[in-house]
Amino acid sequence: MTDDLRTAELWIDALAKIWEFSDGALGAVHSYRVFERNEVPAAITDFPSALSFPIDLQAEYSTGGPTILIWQGTTEFHLCGDLKPSNLAYILPFYGRILGAAAGNMTLGGTVKYFQLVNGPGAIQLVRFSDPATGASHHGLKAAWTIKQNITGSITIST
Repeated sequence: MTDDLRTAELWIDALAKIWEFSDGALGAVHSYRVFERNEVPAAITDFPSALSFPIDLQAEYSTGGPTILIWQGTTEFHLCGDLKPSNLAYILPFYGRILGAAAGNMTLGGTVKYFQLVNGPGAIQLVRFSDPATGASHHGLKAAWTIKQNITGSITIST
C-alpha cells in the first residue's frame, strides 16, 4: 500500500486555472489555487472569484484491470458582493463563459482522462451565498462537474 497516493492534488489547480477568464467588464475571475499556492480564504471577499472542490469519489478497481476514480465536484462562482436585482445583467453571461471554459478543457491539460459539467439538471445554478460569520449574502453561480481520473499503476491491487 502506498502512503503518498496522489489523486486530486494532481488536477485541482489545473481546474482552478480554467476558470480564470474575463468577467466581461474590467477584470477576470480570481480562481483560488490549493497546492501551487494555498490561497483558499476563510471568507470570500474577492469578486468575482471561483472556488473548486471535490464532494464525492467513486473508485473502480480490480486485479488486472484499470484503476479509475470518478470525482463529483462543484465550483462556486462568487460574482457580486450583494443581492441587487440589477446584478442579473452581469451574472447571466457567466453561464456561457463557464460552459465555454469547461468544454474547452476536457482533460485539464492532460491531468485527467476527462472533465465535464454534469449532464443533467443543476449543471450551472444561480445561488445565494451567505457568510455565517457576518450574515452578509451575495449572488453567484455553482457549476457541478465530473472528473474521470486513471490512476492505474499508482496503487497495488491484491486479493
